[in-house]
Amino acid sequence: MKISGKAQAVVDVWKKILLCFSVVVLLCALKNYLIYFSFGTISCEFLCPSVFGRSSYTPPALLSSVFNFQVWLGQSAQQFFNLVVTDKSKLFSALVAAPLVEECMYRGPLFVLKRHLSVAAWWLLAILLSALFALSHGRCGLSLLPLFSLGLSACWLIMKTGKIWPSFMLHFLYNFYFVSFPLYMSLLYGD
Repeated sequence: MKISGKAQAVVDVWKKILLCFSVVVLLCALKNYLIYFSFGTISCEFLCPSVFGRSSYTPPALLSSVFNFQVWLGQSAQQFFNLVVTDKSKLFSALVAAPLVEECMYRGPLFVLKRHLSVAAWWLLAILLSALFALSHGRCGLSLLPLFSLGLSACWLIMKTGKIWPSFMLHFLYNFYFVSFPLYMSLLYGD
């Protein structure tokens, strides 16, 4: 059976999304193995080793205002849909609101400026925005690796496809992976 040109284009985009998702998940696993082999534990205390202690790192004022704006946007999206704080709204926030808000904030400018910047300038901006995206999650050390790679992968998807929806889908898959991780663990090891 032959697939039409439009359907084949969608299949090709989904192949790119799944490739990026696989790379990000592999980097998550690599981060966890590095921590385990370096410290001999998988304890949360060691998930974010950094030259700065968690409590001693405070982002500069400009970054704090960007991150506060991001939190405000997420809360506004939840209020727009009249959600109360429940597990379902946390799911909505993680799977829908966060990808929409964060992709618009961190990859939206790249999508808009793609035709107006040189490739080198565009990638420089992509690296900067990916670093901001990773830092906005309040993590440090090795825990930044998967978030930074997620940001760069989403940028690569925009560059390769010329569309922004693949970055939304990649972000959704990444968040779905982490939201459902406790379910996987309970299925493997019981309650």
